[in-house]
Amino acid sequence: MQESLEQQRHKLEKHLFVDAQGLTRASFYQYSFGSVFQPIYQYQSNQKLEIFGYEALARPTLGELTIKPQDFLSSFTHQRYLLDRLTRVVHIRNFIHSKFHLLPNRPKLFLNFDPECYNNIGEMLSAFQLFERRLLEIGLEPSHLIAELIESKELDNEHLITTIDSIRSTGFGLAVDDFGVDHSNIDRVLKIRPDLVKFDRSWLVKSAQSERKAQEFIENVHTIRSLGIKVLIEGVEFDY
Repeated sequence: MQESLEQQRHKLEKHLFVDAQGLTRASFYQYSFGSVFQPIYQYQSNQKLEIFGYEALARPTLGELTIKPQDFLSSFTHQRYLLDRLTRVVHIRNFIHSKFHLLPNRPKLFLNFDPECYNNIGEMLSAFQLFERRLLEIGLEPSHLIAELIESKELDNEHLITTIDSIRSTGFGLAVDDFGVDHSNIDRVLKIRPDLVKFDRSWLVKSAQSERKAQEFIENVHTIRSLGIKVLIEGVEFDY
């Protein structure tokens, strides 16, 4: 039997607390985590760099120790459904608390969505309904959010398309993250037709070391932009 939205909400809320700085954190077993925001830049027509948005990232801790996110997530492979939703709640509350959403150009907030953690379409749609309700409550417009798809080799096309349709129905923008790393490639971009494709900054490092990689990087950028899709390269992370 599927839980009601209020039951789901209660399950998430019991993990949340506000720290001494007034920021939202989540407790999860012996760990806790909050938010850091990584800036993403774009060039304007006058070649001036401007912040386009911020990617929200969780930084788990164990007592006084900072834990690598991948190590934290790998410890809870059977709790991905709860963690996927819990991190977004933490991030949107902290984004509203920060100064970023008050900037004149209204930068976008990039949030990860992990479609593989949902067992069925009903579970996914329910999660989106509750998230939309939260956005309305805190006054954050869906149009200011960019959903970043976390892809995996196991994710079948039907599940992928359902996820995309669910994201677009909310009014969120859609991004493919870490292009060229793991399972993000041109074929997936053609299938998804996102608003943005994010290149990992490792592309710049490899391009500086290899002429072949530099040419591959340029060709990929031209191909993606020819489809009317924005191309971004991630910036440098800092705490707010």
